[in-house]
Amino acid sequence: PECVFVPRGLNMLPVAMDEEGMIPDVLRKILSTTPPSPVTGHPPRVMYVVPSGQNPTGAVMPLARKREIYQICQEYGVIILK
Repeated sequence: PECVFVPRGLNMLPVAMDEEGMIPDVLRKILSTTPPSPVTGHPPRVMYVVPSGQNPTGAVMPLARKREIYQICQEYGVIILK
């Protein structure tokens, strides 16, 4: 299925998950190694996350992990949408 962002030249970058949701170390690696978009000229700037009842896993992200992800996003200037 095509995402609404793809026709606008934006890339979707998947982040690996475990039983607690998004893995912070993987997010940090993606943000530190992904080059700027050839279309926008910007590195990743927005992250969409489902911290409670993630589909299809049903994972619920613990508060400590939410805080860690928030800290990483602050470091890289990424806006979190949930």
